[in-house]
Amino acid sequence: PVDAIGIVAAMSKAVAHDGDDRDGASAHTAAPLQPLTLAAVVQQHPHAVQHADKLLQYLSGGSSDGDGGGGGDGSYFDATVIFASCNWYDRHKVTTLLRLSRTHRDAVLVLGGGVGRLSDDDSRREGGEAVVLRRMLLAAARDGGERDELRSRLRLSTAGYVTTHNVRFAMDVCEQEMLFGGGSGRPRSADRALRCRVLVVDAPPLMRRLLATMRGVDRARRHHAVAVAQAGAAASAPLDFTLHVEAV
Repeated sequence: PVDAIGIVAAMSKAVAHDGDDRDGASAHTAAPLQPLTLAAVVQQHPHAVQHADKLLQYLSGGSSDGDGGGGGDGSYFDATVIFASCNWYDRHKVTTLLRLSRTHRDAVLVLGGGVGRLSDDDSRREGGEAVVLRRMLLAAARDGGERDELRSRLRLSTAGYVTTHNVRFAMDVCEQEMLFGGGSGRPRSADRALRCRVLVVDAPPLMRRLLATMRGVDRARRHHAVAVAQAGAAASAPLDFTLHVEAV
């Protein structure tokens, strides 16, 4: 984000100076702006281009701070929760969510999404994006047995209309999983009780934003828990989670 701000500032300054120097025109003169070609940008602002390339890699590439990469069936990652923050392209997540649910049979599936600015007509009519995604998942199940199992493992929230609301709900479910075990009712092992492993399913362009939101919400929860403890009240369990991203 800092690099992005620097890029915008550099480009804005370049355009402004270009207007200042053209035939003695000042910044207050309504001179037409000339389009900047990519070659000109590279030549005049090589450092900004390098920052832009790093930013592009950060937004579209794999994690550099310990998150697992996407792809495969995620079988090496023993998931506690499979999380999807709903939006207008949820139909593309159905295949991935079903595949992961079959690999991670103990994991609960958390779908968060109400009615927001970009919600489609089905979501508005049925009461939320999470409800529509749930319907699509159940319709795509192999048979009645898998459909019933999915129903028992699904956790829905339609109260949120922005990503942060969906993440807060997912964190609440993660806390419950740490304290009380999985959706199947089988007890967690000692290791799994200590750490909540979350498979995050989303499209690559938005994955970084979703992960950053999850970390921000978790940080706020930790600060709140410390403040509550200092006040002498009972605090919620601090989350210790590992994230693995799964692109659709």
